[in-house]
Amino acid sequence: MNLKIEKAVEKYKFQADYFTSPEDLKHKIINKSIIPHQVEFQPGPQGRKICWLSCPYCYGESAIDSGERLSEQRLVEIVNEVADGGVKKVTFAGWATDPLNSKHIDSMLEAAIGRNLIFGFNTKALKVSKRFIEILSNKNIQSESWISLSVDAGTNKTFNVVHGLIESKVPLYDRLLENVKNINKNNFPKRKFDVSAAYLVNIFNINEEDILNFINDFKKAGCNILRFAFAQPPRGKIDKNEQTVPTEKEINNYVKILKGMVKNKDTDDFKILISTADQDNDLFRKPRTLPCVARFVYPTVGFDGHLYQCSQSAAANFKEMELGDLKNKNFWDLYYNYDVSDFEKFFRDGGDLMNKLGCRCDRKEHIVNKKIKSSKLFS
Repeated sequence: MNLKIEKAVEKYKFQADYFTSPEDLKHKIINKSIIPHQVEFQPGPQGRKICWLSCPYCYGESAIDSGERLSEQRLVEIVNEVADGGVKKVTFAGWATDPLNSKHIDSMLEAAIGRNLIFGFNTKALKVSKRFIEILSNKNIQSESWISLSVDAGTNKTFNVVHGLIESKVPLYDRLLENVKNINKNNFPKRKFDVSAAYLVNIFNINEEDILNFINDFKKAGCNILRFAFAQPPRGKIDKNEQTVPTEKEINNYVKILKGMVKNKDTDDFKILISTADQDNDLFRKPRTLPCVARFVYPTVGFDGHLYQCSQSAAANFKEMELGDLKNKNFWDLYYNYDVSDFEKFFRDGGDLMNKLGCRCDRKEHIVNKKIKSSKLFS
């Protein structure tokens, strides 16, 4: 396996380091010298409906949309503000929508590249502009940048089913595939950024046709890593009979099926992962791990223009936890607006509020917080 793919695999196995040590993190928090490992942006769409898909496993389907949005100018300003303060990496995603649904995303990406920031995207890539493709031809893209695609199917029919569009006849899988080919047009022969694709396995797509099509199609389209994983229960819609969120027994069965299908398909420049992070880290269906350091490590600019503690709490549902409104406030003024004179109380009170509001950790957050919890330095 080449070194670049090896580093990317570590990230997708949740082995990346987000801080030097719990001791160092605590010291920097107390002294207000902490700088986020990354800042996530969730730029909202400008239409009435926050997302035109209806994915049953969506974390953000229960998100409250206040209708607030930041202007293009302000979003670009915030990209520059985080760069001015020493942040090295920004990610573009959506807790309740897709970053490429925003008409401002091209300007934000251009600003990030112009400031030599590493960028990352979590997207379904169903909407990709010509300008977006042109920006990705920039020779100054940081080599650790990446685009992660959410696919979850290998045919148009299955794609529509798993994304809650059962009656739709629109060939969305074909559209996504074509967009990925366009994204990778200027990415060779020397790969400037990683392009990976994810497949959340469930009862609707665990079949040989979809899985083999997915592997063959996205390998040919230029992806260097493919990941098979399993949805976590979404906040606000936890149904024990939800078919798109497999049980632990179902996951174990699916893993056996997958291993047989993907056997011997890896090469030095192409890797297939089967993620069992929940079982490996004892996280299966656990809502959160406390104490939580998300707001210091990867704060998030929500689609409503407010600064939130993490990607999974970036909506008005969590107003009591938000760091502030970015419309007229500098990012760093809000980020450093905390009082840890009683350090343990700060994290204890924060944990009580998280339990009250029902936020949920994603796998990355669980694993980062487990390291903090085991250190016993924060509680």
